[in-house]
Amino acid sequence: MTKTVWATLALIVTAISAQAQTFSAQDLARRTIERRAVEAAIWGMPLVNTDAMRQAYFRDVGAKYNDICYFSKPQDWKFQVTTPNASTNYIYFNYNLKDGPVVVEMPAAVNAGLLGSMVDAWDEPMTDIGPAGEDQGKGGKYLLLPPDFKGDTPAGFFPIRYPTYNGYALYRAIRNGTTDADTAAALALVKKLRVYPFAQAATPQNNASSTFTARRSMASPTSTSVSLRTSTAWFRKSRCYRAT
Repeated sequence: MTKTVWATLALIVTAISAQAQTFSAQDLARRTIERRAVEAAIWGMPLVNTDAMRQAYFRDVGAKYNDICYFSKPQDWKFQVTTPNASTNYIYFNYNLKDGPVVVEMPAAVNAGLLGSMVDAWDEPMTDIGPAGEDQGKGGKYLLLPPDFKGDTPAGFFPIRYPTYNGYALYRAIRNGTTDADTAAALALVKKLRVYPFAQAATPQNNASSTFTARRSMASPTSTSVSLRTSTAWFRKSRCYRAT
């Protein structure tokens, strides 16, 4: 019985080897190029996804770097993104560190919570915020440092050194309940979130809710591109604000 099994395996290996040797040099070169193309697509997918989301942020919302977009209502079936959470309000913004560090000022979690991450251009997490972050839900200032930053890190900040100049943040506003008052409290907390260049840290903008201007709602996307359509879906039912 054992000899029969080994003989069968030997025949299989021989057949596979014989088949592999039938590829011509041109076939092998073509197959190598195809494998490398697949590997390149997989390698670049996080960067392409980040850029597609950023372009939708600029194009469809009319936002600029450091503008904070948030969902004013919970998501529904039109939110065409994998595994969305329908019980929280999402917050999303992009930043660019080419001109120097950027400050992300987190409010203390009062009557609601903020959870989420900040990532680099390759979608690699740089830090969390909220109870799992440096601020532990008590609020604080995160200082996002560019790759070429060489100065001393100032006191009073949570320094985060980035390997890329571009990055984005994606948070969730956590409501304490399901009432309209709970939703209002969560959105009020969102409006206390501020993002600004470190160069303005000495004279930061007033973060009272009246200093923020609501931007337009997003309409349904018209792009036929699956990737851009998915990115545009992030901004359905969204609002943006910037300090004025």
